Amino acid sequence: AGPAGGEGVRGMVVKANIGDVQHEHYTTPTVLLATSVSGEEEVPDGVVAVITPDAPDVLSHIAVRARNLRVLFASCFDESQIEALAQIEGKPVEVKLQGDSVRYELLSSVTDITSGPSAASTGA
Repeated sequence: AGPAGGEGVRGMVVKANIGDVQHEHYTTPTVLLATSVSGEEEVPDGVVAVITPDAPDVLSHIAVRARNLRVLFASCFDESQIEALAQIEGKPVEVKLQGDSVRYELLSSVTDITSGPSAASTGA
């Protein structure tokens, strides 16, 4: 779910259990590295992407909400990629869909989150 292929979203990486933060209001666009997703959670305000090692059903509550909110929602089964994202928690990134893969790039500064062509597409 989320942006079309090649279109990116920008945000700060935050690692958390989505059930613990589903009612949070992030003031900076956020890429949520969700350690656990059951499928019943809400997408927190300010989240532009959810990346998780879990694979909830495409018709689960969170998957439908992510689609409706145009939030990128991706399952990643590669533990090394999840760990690599966890290592850059608190850093600004751009996340893009490329084919069947989700790619991320570290941005040079926090101001890059809200500037540039992809900022407008996040709704932020």
